Amino acid sequence: LQLGSNKSLVRELKSFGKIGGTGTLQSVLNTAAIIALTAAIDTSDGLTALGTETPISLRSRDLGHPPFGGNYTALAEFILSPEAIRTQSVSDVLSAYGERLHTPHGLEEARSRAGMLQLIPDIPYLVSPTFRIQNQRVQPPPTGWESFLNQQAASKNPYRNSFAISNLGLFDSTAHPELAGLWFCQSPMPWGVALYIDVVGYTVRGPSEIDGGVETELGIIISYFEGAVSGNTIDNFCKYFVRALELFAAAGSSGVEQTNALKASRLAELVRVVRC
Repeated sequence: LQLGSNKSLVRELKSFGKIGGTGTLQSVLNTAAIIALTAAIDTSDGLTALGTETPISLRSRDLGHPPFGGNYTALAEFILSPEAIRTQSVSDVLSAYGERLHTPHGLEEARSRAGMLQLIPDIPYLVSPTFRIQNQRVQPPPTGWESFLNQQAASKNPYRNSFAISNLGLFDSTAHPELAGLWFCQSPMPWGVALYIDVVGYTVRGPSEIDGGVETELGIIISYFEGAVSGNTIDNFCKYFVRALELFAAAGSSGVEQTNALKASRLAELVRVVRC
């Protein structure tokens, strides 16, 4: 995504989140994505829920985990019903999402979903499998796993949740002035979510009187299931996502009064705003 030339965007987004103590930068990004996706999709055919996933680290020195290596990542799930989108405020969603990521209850729930084995389908299948075990081999193909993927491909909703938002954190690139930007991207998986929002922050040289001459920029890449999500939906989502972030940043730079007013707005109101 191209976020313009606003070098203070990250600082303004953080300010928006901190005022009132209801959200981190990650919460702000997630809320903006919820607004953008709701604005981008056609809800006339019945939106049942909007679900987001956020990878979080469960690595703990107290549990003997090594400082690097191994897989200690779990998915924190956050679900909003159509009623919640109509009635909840930006502040409500920022706070609720933050609780999923940072409270003991939220971490315990994410821990219960950890492990790649949960992605392997259990018998019985949605459709009775046609294979059998013969001489310790699956005959004929496809295997149970392949059958599951075929069922996913034929489904009207071939994804686990609406989107996942991953944030690698901040990379100090001030020692690399030749670096023009920084991005990372995950490949969508057949058993994954519909959209992937991959975020990384990186430092750049800024005015010496602000934050010691160091500013932070965001590199954001959107990837999606081709065929499961239309290109028009993705184009609109990207456009509305940038608009929502700019709206939050403008309030964050304006101060407490404007920020509190925007945080009190219902999500549905901001969906209409970003569509304009």
